[in-house]
Amino acid sequence: MIAQNAFIDLRNLHQLLLSNNQLKVIESKHFAGLYSLNQLILESNEISNIHPTAFDHLINSVVDLSLNDNKLKRIPDSIKKLRNLQALDLGKNQISEIESDSFDGLEQLAGLRLTDNQITAITKGAFVALKSIHVLNFASNKIRHVDHAGWSLNKVINFNHSINDHEEHLIAEKRIFWMILNLIESIG
Repeated sequence: MIAQNAFIDLRNLHQLLLSNNQLKVIESKHFAGLYSLNQLILESNEISNIHPTAFDHLINSVVDLSLNDNKLKRIPDSIKKLRNLQALDLGKNQISEIESDSFDGLEQLAGLRLTDNQITAITKGAFVALKSIHVLNFASNKIRHVDHAGWSLNKVINFNHSINDHEEHLIAEKRIFWMILNLIESIG
């Protein structure tokens, strides 16, 4: 458990790693005072709930957030406030659906990892707000349907294999999506 205002005097801290603990909940004032924090790593905990204002003290500073390997069932609303976020890892959680407004406000997000979740479909408009996205990884989900209106069509989608050598040049020019090890039946 993290005490309220536990980091209040660490105004110049740039990186905070709280991985491999037994954190279950992130409350509203856990990160108060961390105005210079660039990277927040909360991997391999048991986090199932994040208070809607938990990241309010980080809205201008955090560019890298990892919530990999936790127990989140949905994408937390508190993430939407992180307007400078560039990399977000939500892999290895229990997320089953992505709501159309899940990523509103994340216009700077360039990399999003949603591997090893329970996602079954990609719905219309799910990623429209992600203007800067370059890498979107959905590997090892249960995706059966992809609505192409979820993003613009100038992006590269990789459904069943890793990027090989001759495709590496695409990374710089196109946006890459991994959908390896899914159960895709329809795209449209």
